Amino acid sequence: PAARRASCGRPDAMRSLGGLQLPPDAATHPLRHLGAPREAAEAGEGAEPSVLLAVVAASVNALDTLALVAWVGVPWSWFVQSLLHLLLLPPAALGAFYLGYRGLVDREPSLLRRFHAAQVALVVVWLLMATVPHRCVNGLLRLALPPPAAAGGADALPAGWAAAVVLESALWTANAMLAIVNSVQVRRSRMAPVGIDALHV
Repeated sequence: PAARRASCGRPDAMRSLGGLQLPPDAATHPLRHLGAPREAAEAGEGAEPSVLLAVVAASVNALDTLALVAWVGVPWSWFVQSLLHLLLLPPAALGAFYLGYRGLVDREPSLLRRFHAAQVALVVVWLLMATVPHRCVNGLLRLALPPPAAAGGADALPAGWAAAVVLESALWTANAMLAIVNSVQVRRSRMAPVGIDALHV
C-alpha cells in the first residue's frame, strides 16, 4: 500500500486503465501502447490532427455561413450545405486515416494504394475549400470578388468578415499540407508485423 501511494504521487507513475498499467504518455500516444507497430503508430498519430483540423475548419465555415444568413440574408440552403460539409468531410478524413493505418498494420499494399488515392482526393478538396468562393464555400478568392448577393449588400457584411475568410482559408490550406505530409510519412514507413515487442506497458 505504501509503495502504491508513493507511485501515485510520482508524475511519471504508471496509469491504470481497467487493470492495464499504461505509461504516462498513453493519453498523447495511445497507438504506441495498444500493440501497433512503431511505424503505424507514428503515421496514425500524424494523421489524427488532420481529422481534428477538418472538424475545426468545417465548424468555422458553418459559423461564417450562419453569419452571412443572419447579417446579409443569403439563403438558408447555404447553411444546410455547410452542415453537410461538417457531417461528411471529417469522416472522409477519418476514413483515409483508417486505410493508411490498417494498410501498415496488415502489410496490405492495396489498402495503402487506396489511402494515397484518398489523400490526393482530400488535398484537392481542401485546396478547393481554401480558394474557391462558391455558395457556402468561403475560399480566399471571396475577398477579391463582390460580396454575396443579398438584400443588405456589402454594407451588411459582419465586422471582421475578411479575417474570418482568411482564417477559414488558412485552416483548409493547413489541412492540405498536413495530408501531403501524412502521405509521404506513410510511404516512407516500413510495414512491420504486430508482435508482442510492440507493446509498451
